[in-house]
Amino acid sequence: MSRDMDTWGEACNGWDGTLDWIVGNQIYLLRLYIHLSKQPGELDRSRLCDGLLRLFEKLREYRVGLIPRFYYDGGEADFGLMQHDLNVLTPILSQGRDVIMTIQAGFLGAQWGEWWGGRHAPDSDHGRDARVKEAKMLVVQSLLNTGIPVSLRYPRDIANFFQNIPLIGWHNDAVLAQGPQGADAGTFDKGSKLWPDNALQAAQHFARTAIPNVRGGESCEDAGKPPRVEWLLEFIREYRLCYLNVEYPGNIRGFFDDPTWGPQLRDALEQNYEACCRGAFCMAPLMDPMAGPDPHRFGAHPHQPQHPLMTSNGYPGAPAVAPEAKASKRLSRTSTLRKLYRSQNLVKKVLGAFT
Repeated sequence: MSRDMDTWGEACNGWDGTLDWIVGNQIYLLRLYIHLSKQPGELDRSRLCDGLLRLFEKLREYRVGLIPRFYYDGGEADFGLMQHDLNVLTPILSQGRDVIMTIQAGFLGAQWGEWWGGRHAPDSDHGRDARVKEAKMLVVQSLLNTGIPVSLRYPRDIANFFQNIPLIGWHNDAVLAQGPQGADAGTFDKGSKLWPDNALQAAQHFARTAIPNVRGGESCEDAGKPPRVEWLLEFIREYRLCYLNVEYPGNIRGFFDDPTWGPQLRDALEQNYEACCRGAFCMAPLMDPMAGPDPHRFGAHPHQPQHPLMTSNGYPGAPAVAPEAKASKRLSRTSTLRKLYRSQNLVKKVLGAFT
């Protein structure tokens, strides 16, 4: 499910900041829109940082996971403000590694931090615009330095800039908006310059096979139609989604409450997340997200070095792992994650949270 926090760190847009209703409805994953003001006199983020730290404590108490996304009210900020905000906010996010499942990249785009319609995130991006590349790299590099997985909106951005980076995931905000094999309201067909031949099919294939980390999202009705339940189940299986917002569109919750379809949908999400945690989505091993004594951690190893994570091609990525260490790390990760998700039921019960 999805809720909002304002630039002062307070719950807003109809949410009172409590988690009782969320937990009472067996929803154990919260996608949080975090609004950032660009107005002079409203650029101090200290209250927002305090609000986030208080929220982390509350999430620990209720054992609810979090997927945050930051965005600027009124469209993108200038590069300098965005850089400042990332410098301020990423150390705070690092303190929530135990409750944050993934960070949706945000910050860029005309609306909702969704990486479309902006100066730094235009609808058409062939990967050769230096200004656009610099902005996208800044956001993702900064967020990856928290040690937490980072999810991007469009497969074409992952293919352009962030391939083969184990901490990179994907959030599709328009699942099945145009039905099976559709473009999902631009999700798959905005990569025509990257994939000039059969762009739609190429983007779909990339999303199915080449995105290493957590995948999820929500459906959409303002840019299409809500999906049928059988289509949704097939999509979850085909694209290996790990979470889904059950509050939007309005018919989705009924699918999960249905005695026939609900268990199948939950099982598919759970199986996909367990596969992700085993590294089955990856071309390289995932950083261990569950290391440390706390059996309820989402985050990276507490001793993971917090410096820019760079691969040989100059893009952010995870540190290299020696071949002989891969098997033991993956086994440890899988065992610990299974304990978490069996004890906390964060995927069987999680129906949600993001856009």
